[in-house]
Amino acid sequence: MIVTQRRSIIGAIVVVALFSATTTSAAGFPERPVRLIIGTSPGGGTDAIGRLMSNSLASQWGQSVVVDNRPGADGMIGMDVVAKANADGHTLGINNANHTVRPLFNKQQPFDTVKSFTSIILLASAPDIILINPSNLAVKSLQELIAMAKAKPRQLNYGTAGPGTVPSLEMANFAQRVKIDMVEVHYKGSGPALVGLLTGEVQVGFAAVAGVLTHVKAGRLRPLASGSKVRHPLMPDVATIAEAANLPGFEAGNWYGILGPAGMSSGLTQKLYGDFMIMIKAPEIVDGLGKQGFLISTLNPAEFRQFMVNDMAKWTETVKALGTK
Repeated sequence: MIVTQRRSIIGAIVVVALFSATTTSAAGFPERPVRLIIGTSPGGGTDAIGRLMSNSLASQWGQSVVVDNRPGADGMIGMDVVAKANADGHTLGINNANHTVRPLFNKQQPFDTVKSFTSIILLASAPDIILINPSNLAVKSLQELIAMAKAKPRQLNYGTAGPGTVPSLEMANFAQRVKIDMVEVHYKGSGPALVGLLTGEVQVGFAAVAGVLTHVKAGRLRPLASGSKVRHPLMPDVATIAEAANLPGFEAGNWYGILGPAGMSSGLTQKLYGDFMIMIKAPEIVDGLGKQGFLISTLNPAEFRQFMVNDMAKWTETVKALGTK
């Protein structure tokens, strides 16, 4: 009887201690400056989001948020820093669509894409748009492009940032689903691919809204459809790929989310999720993201984790169909 009572008391003390530690770690966060790892060089979508929100988070937390760019290996170097950090929330990372594409082509990454991290929130997306150069391709809609590509297999070409990149897989996925065959031309990055489209080296391209808006307004490029879930507010007259090609649920573009190292407590994870939700709704953040073509697209920790699992499965099927896996 006495032994049983002692065990019960000890068990209760352990439970209270664990609950107290979880609550304290969440309530006291952050205790020092927070490091935000960005796996890209300064400039570009991932870096832009990180720098935009760092000041807002610093104001909210009462601690500085240090942006730490760790470029290389399609974001793998930066994410490795996050995976190996202490699980106290003081080192976080921004990941993007490369995170779920990379393991299909790089079997040597030193962490598991999902299991090595605590998913916190999916923040935003940057839809890609299918464009043509009207000076060398006389089509005015996505359906016309599809019809031409079917009538002239492998006579149309499109530019991408190179094999294994998100735009390359997006266009391959689209072509598979509408059953067309075009020739892919590889460039060393999205910038050169856009130049190739503008100069007429290629006829079709896939690019982010923000990067092509000026060219569209000037008539140098013609948007045929957007990879967003709904019509993009910066191009409300441009149909989504899902509606224009009758592909329900089809989306294409980059996405941006926050990860921490694996092992973060549920209390801390939920606090961070709540703090990021406050931040993403701030007027200056909404305005800043909107002007750069980003769409706010929040998912909670469990939803974001499942999103990454689903994204990996989608790209795995695309790569298998390409015969490159």
